[in-house]
Amino acid sequence: MTCNQLKREIHAAIDHRAPEILALAEDLWHHPETGFREFRTSRLIREKLTVLGLPVREYALTGFRADLDTGREGPVCGLLGEMDALLNPNHPEADPETDAVHACGHHTHIAAMTAAAMGLCDAGAAAHLCGKIAFIGCPAEESIELDYRTGLQTSGQIAATSGKAALILAGAFDDVDTAVMLHVGEDRRAMDSSGVVLKCVTFRGQSCHAASPQNGVNATDALALARHAIALLRERYSNESMVRIHGIITRSGEAVNIIPGSASMEYMLRADRFELLADLSRRFDRAMRGAALAAGCGLELRSLPGAQPMRNDPELYRMCCDACGELYPGLDFVREIYRNPGSTDMGDVGCILPAVHGGVPGVEGTCHGADFRIADLKTACLESAKVLASVAVDLLYGNGETGRRFARKKQEEHMSVERYRQLRERLTSLIRENAED
Repeated sequence: MTCNQLKREIHAAIDHRAPEILALAEDLWHHPETGFREFRTSRLIREKLTVLGLPVREYALTGFRADLDTGREGPVCGLLGEMDALLNPNHPEADPETDAVHACGHHTHIAAMTAAAMGLCDAGAAAHLCGKIAFIGCPAEESIELDYRTGLQTSGQIAATSGKAALILAGAFDDVDTAVMLHVGEDRRAMDSSGVVLKCVTFRGQSCHAASPQNGVNATDALALARHAIALLRERYSNESMVRIHGIITRSGEAVNIIPGSASMEYMLRADRFELLADLSRRFDRAMRGAALAAGCGLELRSLPGAQPMRNDPELYRMCCDACGELYPGLDFVREIYRNPGSTDMGDVGCILPAVHGGVPGVEGTCHGADFRIADLKTACLESAKVLASVAVDLLYGNGETGRRFARKKQEEHMSVERYRQLRERLTSLIRENAED
């Protein structure tokens, strides 16, 4: 069977499973779970992969990896699917108990990855390939619920607060040579994106009766000064189009007749270069210390590495474009990789191996917004699955020469997992020093 014939068999197998795949995506939409809480989602997908005959290993609390092993020596291609939801109580379909909702479409990502596994297994693709295809379920891409995640990290249940970093540090990517993930969006394109550092800030004052404020120390004064300092700090980076500084107030008092004794914020700092991100982190911390000193408050400041800048592999992305063009001849696919000021922990994967964070259309409304919805579930799930499966075939068909070339690129151009671990430790040490100097 030729490579193209095999891909057509796989695509037909995916289409045959379409009702099951779309029902799976709908089910996940109605049962959203935020990062490192995707217990139902993870269990459901692992069960489906097990039924396909794929052995499943669990990583990072709710993450997992299932391998389609051809039995022949060769490279390892990773196909990734994200699972986690957001918190958006204003969304009309948010879970009434948890406020969770898939307002970024990650439920279609894990459904598409599962569909790719179904198509490859049903079509008997392993007989024509070499190496392995690793189906990797990725938790906790969204940087939310930091107190919960840092608690998990402190207790040793996860090694990092972002899902793919936790998977890398747990060993899920040790032998993977390439990785492809497709994110539902507005069009077919890939994005390079910024790295991010997460900040948890608490000012400690002294509460008292609000009618006698002179008897206390108002923690919200420090918070107000800090937010003003951050606003002024933005001018320092006016020539840096990829810098973003944004946050929320998580606590600012409990009762209007009590001077707040504590006030807290969470912030995200984004930049497209490691050195710039470190500089931004240092200046942010200095502003927090200054605000605390001016208001007479104590300061608790935690800094967490969020994600590394994402750099798509151009050759691997061209393979995704070509796979889509084979599916839909004449389709307008954006071949130029664009820069996005957002962040994704796929950047961490891109540090250690050739990776692509591509996109397919299918949504309406505002990403992360209250009007977000999946308008074209078939494209979001089925097209994604077919492109993922096609790229895996192109990498591993026959003797897997294309995949072997990427395996050599991994060794020559990317850092080892151990070097990645050291980079995270360096960044952690650096931002800790910033907070203490």
